[in-house]
Amino acid sequence: MTTHRRSILTLGVFALLTITGIACNSSKSGEGTPSSDAEPSASKPAPVATVRTPQALELLRKGSSKPALEALKTEPNINAQDANGATFLSCALGMGEVEAVQAALDKGAKLDVQDSMKATPFLAAIRKGDGLQADKNPKFEAYTVHESTSSIQKSNFPGANGTPEVTTAPSAASRKAGKEAFFKALKIALSKGADINAVDVKGRNALYYAAGDPELFAFLLEQGAKFPATEVSRETSIFANAVQTGFKEPVAAVLNHIAQATPTDKSLMLATAIRARRPELVKLLIEKGCVVEKAELAVAAGVDAHYTEGLALLQSAKVPIKVKSLQESLSAASHFGALSDCEEALKQGVSPNFIDLRGMTPLTWAVTAGDEKMIAILMKYHPDINFADGKGRTPVELAKKRKSQHVLQMLQGESR
Repeated sequence: MTTHRRSILTLGVFALLTITGIACNSSKSGEGTPSSDAEPSASKPAPVATVRTPQALELLRKGSSKPALEALKTEPNINAQDANGATFLSCALGMGEVEAVQAALDKGAKLDVQDSMKATPFLAAIRKGDGLQADKNPKFEAYTVHESTSSIQKSNFPGANGTPEVTTAPSAASRKAGKEAFFKALKIALSKGADINAVDVKGRNALYYAAGDPELFAFLLEQGAKFPATEVSRETSIFANAVQTGFKEPVAAVLNHIAQATPTDKSLMLATAIRARRPELVKLLIEKGCVVEKAELAVAAGVDAHYTEGLALLQSAKVPIKVKSLQESLSAASHFGALSDCEEALKQGVSPNFIDLRGMTPLTWAVTAGDEKMIAILMKYHPDINFADGKGRTPVELAKKRKSQHVLQMLQGESR
C-alpha cells in the first residue's frame, strides 16, 4: 500500500511540474513568439524597430538617388530603421541629398528618431556620411610632433607616435553631394525643427564632431549651435577634440571662441597637446591662457608620455612641477628607451639614481634591457653602479648574468 501511494504521488508531482512548465512558457513567449510590446529591461536596450534595411534607404546608399525616391513613394514606414538605427532621412542628410531630404520630410520623416548611438538624424548626419568623397577632404597643416629618439621600437612606449585617437566628423567638402548641398540639406532640417544642440549617448553634440572641420564648425555656430552649458569631460570637450586632431586650422577655429572654454576645457586642451608631444601647440595654448588651476592634468600627461620638454614648458609658465614627476618621467623614459627624453630630464638635474616603485633605477632598467645607447647617456651623469635593486642585483651583476661584455666594460669604465 505504501509503495502504491508513492507511485501515485510521484506521477502527480510529475504531471504538476509539466503543466506548470507549459503554462510558464506560454505566458513568457506568447505561444513561442516574443511579444513586440514587451518592455525592455534596464540591462537590455530596446531593440531597433526592424533589422531589415528599407529598400529606399538601401538604394540611396548605393548612390541610386532616383530609384531611391521612387521606392520612397511606396515605403510603408518612412521612419523605418536599419540594424544601426539609421533612417532614410539621416542617410540623405549625411550625403547632402537635398531632394531626398525634402521628400522624406514631406512624407512625414521624424527629426527626433534616435539611432543605436541615441543620435537624431541631424546629429547622425554630422557624425558620419555614406558615399564620402575621400579626395575632397581638406589638407590641413599639422603641428610638429617632437618624436623622442628611441632605442627600441617606437610603438612600444607611450607618446612615441604622437597621434592620439581622433573622433571628428567627415568634412563637409567630402560629402557625396558636395559641401554646398550638404549645408542646404542641413538648413532644411533645421527649418523643420531639427535640434542643432542634441547630444548622443556619449554626451557629444554636433560641434564636438565638427571640431575637425573649420567650415562645418563655423556653419553650425552660424545656425545657432551652442557650447555645452554643463561641465565637460575628456569625452565631450569640443576644444580638446579640436586639439586632438593636431591640425592648425581646426585649433585656430576653436581658439576664436576660447572665451566659451571652461577651466576643464583649457586643462584638457593643454594635456592633449602635451600627450601628443607638440611643443609649438603647447606654447600657443599657454599663451592663450590654458594654464589653469587644474594643470595637474597636463603634468600627468607629460609624465605619462615621459615628455620632459613638455614638463619644462609648463615650468616656464609657472606651473609647479614636483621633483617626483620629473623623476617618474626619467624612469619611464629609461624603461621605454626614450633617449632624448631621458637626457632632457638629466639635464634638468634629475638624479640618475631615482628608485621607482619596482626598486629599480634608470640604469638598472637599461642594463636589464641591454640598452647600450641608454646606458651611455646615463653613464655621463655618474649613476651608482653598485646599487642593488629589489632582488639584490647590481647593474654589474645583471650585465654578467646577461653575458654582455660590452655593457660590463661600459660600467667598469665608470668604476675606474
